[in-house]
Amino acid sequence: MAEEIRKNNKGPLFQKYLEEKNMTSAFERQQSNDSTQKMIFMTAIPVGNHRLLGTIITDNTMFVITRFHLGYVNRKDGHYDAFMHYLAEVNARHALFKMLVTEDGRVFIDSCCPFLDESFDPFSVNVTFSLVVDFLQNNYEEVLKHLDRPENLVVSQKTLIFAAN
Repeated sequence: MAEEIRKNNKGPLFQKYLEEKNMTSAFERQQSNDSTQKMIFMTAIPVGNHRLLGTIITDNTMFVITRFHLGYVNRKDGHYDAFMHYLAEVNARHALFKMLVTEDGRVFIDSCCPFLDESFDPFSVNVTFSLVVDFLQNNYEEVLKHLDRPENLVVSQKTLIFAAN
């Protein structure tokens, strides 16, 4: 007997929330057909002279992830240690989100919102997303000083000024 794939109920609820708030045009949506049932809502966040990729990732787990791609750091040079020190300082000051570096040097800010299906609150996801956007709009210039290469997203016409509604 094949194992039943758990359904992602949060993605459609978040889509409905966006529709109710007239915010669907600000997001591009991708959906997987694999066992995670992942639904990703993507947008370009204007931050100074840059446009950063902001995503809201829902799947069939109890977590919703907000993720922002900030840029790149070279893991193979002496600058990397200084960057990791900066990252640790930022992470120590902020409980809502954490900066991280992938093996290939991409730098992200992630925030995790746990929800059971029956307690999912799209407004809380919106607020979390908005708070990280606010942090970036006020601090990305400082973050840039520590990156080897900033993110500068080239996307379709979609841009977002995401405010809690």
